[in-house]
Amino acid sequence: LFASCPRKYYLSRYLGFDGSPRKTGEAALPIVTPAQPATELSASEFGTQVHALLAGNSVTDPAPAALRLAEVFRQSPLARRAARATRTAREFDFLMAVDDLVIRGQVDLWFEEGGELVVVDYKTDEVTAAEAHHRARDYQLQLRLYALAVERVTGRAPNRAWLHFLRPNTLVEVDLTPTLIESPEQTVRDFQEAQSKLDFPLSVGDHCHRCPFYRDLCPANWGQT
Repeated sequence: LFASCPRKYYLSRYLGFDGSPRKTGEAALPIVTPAQPATELSASEFGTQVHALLAGNSVTDPAPAALRLAEVFRQSPLARRAARATRTAREFDFLMAVDDLVIRGQVDLWFEEGGELVVVDYKTDEVTAAEAHHRARDYQLQLRLYALAVERVTGRAPNRAWLHFLRPNTLVEVDLTPTLIESPEQTVRDFQEAQSKLDFPLSVGDHCHRCPFYRDLCPANWGQT
């Protein structure tokens, strides 16, 4: 979240806003969202069901859509490669330090097959195939951190990393080539500096249109003349 936009991180994590629209003149205070009906899954709960199904875990009364998306991956070339893998791990938990910052996460899937070490992350975002390639930019750092975690466990850097957007059944490869500007280590240093200075600048781009704070709590003027 910080890598995507430091200001968005600040508004949501520091100040506790959820991005819900406010009425004119309404005080800018954190908003408590009413609970959803018990029969309706939130996006987070739906994603959890899909990931649990793909991990082979038991899911009580799974949503039909979750079963469908899980089957989309099972029929994919990556799933067939994982089935042939000499080493494989699903829902792989990791805890590692990067420049004195402790990072915790969970890799959906990594496997070694045909001489390649591969990292895979499933996404249940509601996007089209065309939109998936743009949305993939938001997840580049996440996949690079996953690759770093897998490297520390296996002793070798992954060869490839893939995002599988399940709704449009679209695969997007993430470039793992190290760069000085966008490396996980540099992002961690930027994060620590922002924390120490309480300075969370805007990152303006086309992602602003998807941000819940756009044209409300955030002063970004992306696309305006």
